[in-house]
Amino acid sequence: MSEFHIALMDYVQTGTTDDISEYLDNSQNQPRLAVYRNTFISSCIDALQRKYPSSEKLLGEDFFKTLAREFCILTPPTTPVLGEYGETFPEYLREILVQHHPELEYTWDICKLDRAWHQAYFADEKSPLSQTDIEALVDDIETKSLSLHPSVQLVQIDWTVTNLWSQLRESNVNEKIAIANQPENILLWRNNGSILHRVISKPESLFIANIYVGKPLGESAEIAMQSGEIDISDTFSQLLLNNLLT
Repeated sequence: MSEFHIALMDYVQTGTTDDISEYLDNSQNQPRLAVYRNTFISSCIDALQRKYPSSEKLLGEDFFKTLAREFCILTPPTTPVLGEYGETFPEYLREILVQHHPELEYTWDICKLDRAWHQAYFADEKSPLSQTDIEALVDDIETKSLSLHPSVQLVQIDWTVTNLWSQLRESNVNEKIAIANQPENILLWRNNGSILHRVISKPESLFIANIYVGKPLGESAEIAMQSGEIDISDTFSQLLLNNLLT
C-alpha cells in the first residue's frame, strides 16, 4: 500500500489531515476529500443500525444516529468487515445514558440483547449430540464435559425488558409495557435460521455457563443448585431437546 493510500485511510478513519495534507494541491480538494470521510461514517452508522434495530426503535432514528455517529468517530472499525463492527456500542451507550439520560438507562439492556441476537445469528454451525452420544452419557455422566452449540448466548440484564425487546424485534410497540429494575437472565440460540430466546432462572444460567467453560456436568449442577432451586434433569433435557449440546 502506497504512502498516499495509508494517509487517505488514516484521514477517512480519524478525520486528521496531517498526513494527507501534502497530497492536496489546492483548497478545493479538501471538501472533495470530505466525501470519503462522510461516506465512511455513514457506512459505520448503517452497520450499527442493522446490528441494533430494537435500540434504534426505542430511542428514535435521529437520536440513535446522533449517538452512533459519535461512537463511529471515537471508535472507528479495526477490521474491514463491518458486520463485526460495534461490539462495544452497548457499553458506550450505557455511559452516555447514565450521564445525560438516566431515565433511559434500561436501553442498554435492549442493546445487549440486540448484540446477542446478532452473535447467535452469525455463529458457526455445529452438529448436536447424536443419539449414540446421548446414550454414552449414561455411564458416569457426572464426570462428562460437554460443549454448547456456538449460537448459544447467555445475557444478564438489569431491567425486565425482555418482553419489550421481543416486541421491538417483531414490530413497533404501540402500548405501554411495564419494566422494573430487576435482573433477568436470558438464553438465546439459533434454530433453523431463527433466533429463539427464553428467560431462565439464575441457577439455570449458572448451570449452562459452567458447561460453557468446560466444567463436568456434576460440578456444573452442584454450583447451580447452591445458588437456588433448579430441576437439573429438566434443564439438561431442554438443552438436549433444543440441540444445544455438542
